[in-house]
Amino acid sequence: MMMLGKFRLRRVGGFTLIELLVVVSILALLIGILLPSLRNARSQAKRVTCGANLKGIGIAMQGYLTDFNDIYPHVSQMPSYGPSPLSTSDPIYLTDVLGPYTSNDTKAFECPDDRGGRFSRDGVRAGRSYFETERSSYQYGYEHGSLRGRTIIQMANRIRQIRRDFFGNDSPVPTNTVWVMRGYQNFHDKGGSRSSRTNTQEQEGGSEQRVGGYRNYLYADGHVGGFES
Repeated sequence: MMMLGKFRLRRVGGFTLIELLVVVSILALLIGILLPSLRNARSQAKRVTCGANLKGIGIAMQGYLTDFNDIYPHVSQMPSYGPSPLSTSDPIYLTDVLGPYTSNDTKAFECPDDRGGRFSRDGVRAGRSYFETERSSYQYGYEHGSLRGRTIIQMANRIRQIRRDFFGNDSPVPTNTVWVMRGYQNFHDKGGSRSSRTNTQEQEGGSEQRVGGYRNYLYADGHVGGFES
């Protein structure tokens, strides 16, 4: 009995064994509570960085438009596939065209959640990020009725025509609802909310590979909004 009493009172580094077990249990519980919050915080930070990138691209685009009579640049849709829709022999990258307006900072076109292997891609693109193959994580312009060579007013009228022809809706399209750039995919985890994307753009954004998540959009007036699916 005396030995058992001594064992129970024995201390390790100033703590009894029972006290150490309690501390370890509390730490494990706190880690279990905090880790999801930390993951969410990291995810949110990447989404914010992506939005800031698009905001910067929007400022660069405004500089370009000022120099070129408000006409959006002619560039290739997905340069890794070739110059289409241009007839040039080599693809033209938006990062190169906007280079003088971004101090040639190509990282401004990279979404932190655009990582190789996340999405199914073919050929030489398999396992590679969009930034690696297109020099940008962001798709430029509409797939139906491209921005290339148009002013924003002409683009809004083009969307209105498409909507009238296909949906019987002839209401005007506000220029601040026309998107200029968006992530090639829903790069970000869910957790955001619908903000600036309209039903018109949802209908006329063209075919896309839908993956559950969140995608940032840059609109013609320079604001950035998101859409969760």
